[in-house]
Amino acid sequence: MNCPECAGELKFDRNLRIYICTRCGATWDREELDVAREKLMDEIYGGFEEGKEEKSKRRKEYLDWWTSKEKKK
Repeated sequence: MNCPECAGELKFDRNLRIYICTRCGATWDREELDVAREKLMDEIYGGFEEGKEEKSKRRKEYLDWWTSKEKKK
């Protein structure tokens, strides 16, 4: 598992029940790590959902066109 801050390796401390980055020293509990990862993924792939919707719309339009073409035959 990698640190959301610096991409360093995270080690889990069983006694403290937290993740500690071996590079920058940042500490994360499980909830904080999940939130940070979700935020990072939104920053990276934020427009991905919009792209999926557009692709789905184009696919439906093409299918409608294709099926209407078949009906004319």
